Amino acid sequence: LEPRYVFEPQLRAPLTDEYDKSVSGLFPEDLLGLLDEATRPPYRWLCLGPRCSGSRPHIDPLATSAWNALLAGRKRWALIDPALV
Repeated sequence: LEPRYVFEPQLRAPLTDEYDKSVSGLFPEDLLGLLDEATRPPYRWLCLGPRCSGSRPHIDPLATSAWNALLAGRKRWALIDPALV
């Protein structure tokens, strides 16, 4: 797929101020949370992309879970059973 998204891991306030820690119950096994902020890999991302942008099918390299939200426009997500990958 072209064009690709821009992934920005360096989020600053006010975006990080709105983080709701109460959702952590949905992902109880946050093993990356055992690391301090200096060694923890980026885990908050802002992804930006123009029309027809996207990514190829992939498995998250850190095996993490994610919340996705579309702020404007339309986007189609395809979720594939991990057993099929």
